[in-house]
Amino acid sequence: MKKDYFWITVVGLLILSYVLDQISGPIGLKLKNPYLFIQQTHLSMYPLSAVAIAAKSIAITLIFVLGFSYLKISPFIKAIVLFFFAALGQLYAIQQLATNGTVTSFTWTLGIAFAGLICLIPIAIYLIKGAFSSAHQALIKEIKPVQHNLKQTPPPIAK
Repeated sequence: MKKDYFWITVVGLLILSYVLDQISGPIGLKLKNPYLFIQQTHLSMYPLSAVAIAAKSIAITLIFVLGFSYLKISPFIKAIVLFFFAALGQLYAIQQLATNGTVTSFTWTLGIAFAGLICLIPIAIYLIKGAFSSAHQALIKEIKPVQHNLKQTPPPIAK
């Protein structure tokens, strides 16, 4: 039930970003690096687009985290797969900006780039969770439960 609320949040963020994109219009910037957008001059010139990019980034990150919550795999594997997609998103955004690609809009390209950056938070959480899980499993194997023999006969009574 709690996951449903997160899915509703993701849909709400995507709708918000769409509405803000339609209101703000296209951005006429040429950036070589997606992180150059986080400058006071750009943020003050394009505040609605900045909010739309933030909403897209959070929504993309939540999609990955929610998708992984349905899989019963090791937290280390989740961290590795999420790191792969985060790195792929960074490379995609850099290539789109460098070649003036038109596969995705400027705001979606920056949203993908910043989602890769935000994904570092769940990656760290998965790594910490995996480390504690591994330590817990090692302790469980080391400490074996004491087995009591309940069918023991009482000692004979001395006469």
